[in-house]
Amino acid sequence: MIKILLLLIVAYSTMSAQLQKNEDPYKFFEYFKGEWSMLYSAKGGEQESAGRGIAKGTLFFQDLGVELDIKARTLTDTILIKLLINFDKTQQKYSMVVLNSAGNPSTALHGGYDELTKSYVFSGFPVDYDKSKIKIKTYIASERQDKYSIVFTNTYYKEEEKKVVEEEVLRYVFVKL
Repeated sequence: MIKILLLLIVAYSTMSAQLQKNEDPYKFFEYFKGEWSMLYSAKGGEQESAGRGIAKGTLFFQDLGVELDIKARTLTDTILIKLLINFDKTQQKYSMVVLNSAGNPSTALHGGYDELTKSYVFSGFPVDYDKSKIKIKTYIASERQDKYSIVFTNTYYKEEEKKVVEEEVLRYVFVKL
């Protein structure tokens, strides 16, 4: 009986620490705090790349935001990425800004928790980009208390197929150190 009780306590504490729908944005940001190892894969047309790196999550704005500093290494280069996520109390939604040293356009996104995908979903556009051509979507989800992923997709109209498609272009997987 004691073993079952201990197992239930461990299972509950593991589930409760995962990134899930959270009415309290302070708890959402607390999840990202600390140091993480990171694997990534990128797809861009005919090119694909992968690498690994490290990330550090630091809270800001009285814990209503998190800054993720990511250093990703490829075979030939090091890329620095900064993700800033904060919560707008007035509009009751999250915002994300993505900056990088790879020369890709900065991106501004807005979103919140999505019951269907069981993840936080952000959508928006690259800054100074023709908004009629491409829309970026970002999914943040956790598998367990010490592991989460951030997936970036591009959504656009595919003329030859006469339909809107969503394609994954970048996936980060983070594991707590």
